[in-house]
Amino acid sequence: MGPSFAGGTRIFNRAGAEFKVTGDGDFFPRSATTTFLNEGTFTKSGAGTTDFLAGFFGGSFSAFILDNQGTLNLTGGDLVLRGGGSSTTPIQVQAGATLTLASDFSYAAGTSLSGAGTIQFNSGTHDLTTGQFLPSGTVNFNGATVTIGNAIAPNSLGPFKGIVNFNADQTLDSLTLQGTIGGSGNLALTGTSTLTSGGFGGAGQLIVPTGSTLNVPSGGQLNRVLDNQGKVNLGS
Repeated sequence: MGPSFAGGTRIFNRAGAEFKVTGDGDFFPRSATTTFLNEGTFTKSGAGTTDFLAGFFGGSFSAFILDNQGTLNLTGGDLVLRGGGSSTTPIQVQAGATLTLASDFSYAAGTSLSGAGTIQFNSGTHDLTTGQFLPSGTVNFNGATVTIGNAIAPNSLGPFKGIVNFNADQTLDSLTLQGTIGGSGNLALTGTSTLTSGGFGGAGQLIVPTGSTLNVPSGGQLNRVLDNQGKVNLGS
């Protein structure tokens, strides 16, 4: 556990300044919601986890919110945003670093979330419009509600949990679905994909291309147009 801050305290990291966390170092809201305003550079480096905490402390809920208006320099370890927040500037997660989004987070027009590191959506609501989500590393949809307005091409995708809405056409390889995929974009599944729980909804088509396989268990939900050009195993 890192330093604690009195309820209502604000931290101002001004333009031209740098706030650096090396290794572990949590932000603990002691009794009420607290805000970190970053107008300069916030750097997370080294191994370990830095956690902007949220929860019930002393009988009442409090959270440490990140208001990013400067630069998030994520070079190593894991930055976990349990208190949520917002960004008015692009966020890039470098290779070897992880950004874990564990509450509502808003992304201003003209910003983006990208990088060769790991991006995890654990909880909360995340609305990423056209051109805002550009990952080239690992993406894990672990339980949040995420809406994406452009095609994505991450290096690796973990199991899909929670709700992911694609409002642009996607081609994804060997997907494991444990939640719900919706949205208006068509979804083409190459390789072998498996629906273990949840299902597919939304206005877009679900396409199984030639040479690809989709395994659907009994009770799996296919609530969108299915265009099968390969193999679908129902009840598998």
